[in-house]
Amino acid sequence: MKKYICKFCGKKFDSEQALAQHTKAKHEAEKEIKKISLKSFIWYLIFGLLVFGLIYSIYFVITSPLKIGPLGSQHICADFAVYINGKPYFFNHSYFLNRNAYINIQSPYYSVIQMHATNVPLDIFFRSIKWKVSNDCLILHTGEKYCNNKTHTLKFYVNGEKVENISNYIFKNLDKILIVYGSESEEEIKNMNITDLAWKACSV
Repeated sequence: MKKYICKFCGKKFDSEQALAQHTKAKHEAEKEIKKISLKSFIWYLIFGLLVFGLIYSIYFVITSPLKIGPLGSQHICADFAVYINGKPYFFNHSYFLNRNAYINIQSPYYSVIQMHATNVPLDIFFRSIKWKVSNDCLILHTGEKYCNNKTHTLKFYVNGEKVENISNYIFKNLDKILIVYGSESEEEIKNMNITDLAWKACSV
């Protein structure tokens, strides 16, 4: 007599119907339990990452020598733009939103950096989105590198004025911050668009 073997546990049955009943009674329930367990794990993982991010933000602030103020000690905003090889870089993706409690980008103002405490340097924002910004190199969270060479350079501007270092800069309310990597002339850079939404973001 032909034997029907369960592919899940190896148990043998005399009929296909008996095998089907066994699979449905035992292994379908196991599948559901596994699905529920996986969903629970994902939710716990997401919650854990959020808690870790908050704890890390607080730890960084507490241990920082910059004497960053307590969360909520101020709320100021600055328009922010990044151009790479003549093209604007867009931050309208969930990855970039609310990465740090003290300094962040929030929807729907994707071109505005918001500071929620006093004395918070831009470096904390860059670290939160996994960017590395030095005087001569910009490394994105994707691993893409844009470093100075014979034809292309990295430049920083605050309110139209060129600055040497942007990472340690603590912006003022309604500042306009521009990061440019490329071969554009100063005249071309002056014509690059920076939004005027900081006032609106901070009025919410």
